[in-house]
Amino acid sequence: MRRLGVFDDGEPGPELTRDVPADRALVRRAGAEAMVVLRNQPAGGTTALPTPAFEHHPGRNGVANYLEARLIGYRWYDTVGRQPLFPFGFGLGYADVTITAARASGDATQPTSVDVELANGSDRDGMQVVQVYAAHTGGHPASVERRGDEPAQQLIGFAKVGVPAHGTATVTVQLNPRAMHTWSIGDHDWVRAPGPFELRIGTSSRDIAASIPVG
Repeated sequence: MRRLGVFDDGEPGPELTRDVPADRALVRRAGAEAMVVLRNQPAGGTTALPTPAFEHHPGRNGVANYLEARLIGYRWYDTVGRQPLFPFGFGLGYADVTITAARASGDATQPTSVDVELANGSDRDGMQVVQVYAAHTGGHPASVERRGDEPAQQLIGFAKVGVPAHGTATVTVQLNPRAMHTWSIGDHDWVRAPGPFELRIGTSSRDIAASIPVG
């Protein structure tokens, strides 16, 4: 038996840490404690990564400045190119379900959905969560409205689908109608951001299986 220490205070800290070996996990959240027993865990090491909000949380002199702007969570990790222990959208399963093809539907400059084909190469039925991200591939506009904090990519749609053993399936992922838009201070409305963009289809923010250019 090994010991795994996990601490969650509900607040960002200087690092996210996974410690192995362990025979139990002490999880602390909002003043409550719980003990989780893990058995037969292999020995390992410690992985630590800084979080973007740590330097300015919970604030100074009663003022909290959200200096990470739009680069919250996975958007920061993907934009700065830092590899987290588990990327956003990551999941495990017993089946071998992969994405084999993807095609967009709707206007060429503003798709409304993406049809995704999947295949299961294993002997058991499986599930997969297909995720679609929008990436601005035309460079960051100099507009003050975008403030230079535009994420490298953002999740704009996802769908869960079951795929039978040694079978295939197709799922339609509906896209956020405000994808590839930005808020205009002058117009007081959402406006289409200048392209080009790319739709990235995968099973996490780092596991991208297909891409579709959008004007």
